[in-house]
Amino acid sequence: MAATNIERTPTNTAEPLVVPIDEARRLLGGLGRSTIYRLMDTGALDAVHVGGRRMIRLASIRSLVAEGSAGQ
Repeated sequence: MAATNIERTPTNTAEPLVVPIDEARRLLGGLGRSTIYRLMDTGALDAVHVGGRRMIRLASIRSLVAEGSAGQ
């Protein structure tokens, strides 16, 4: 088994690549589930299926916040 070299310090920990919908809601200030699903449907949030769960890429959450608009 190959070792993975991930630098970890108390202020720099590895972040997940994807988060569950409830965590995305929390990160986006408590948006409603229907709003999150609408953002996924329009492509504003990039979702992937992991096993039986729909997960949202953390990078797409950051992009949405950086753009400052969800096209609403």
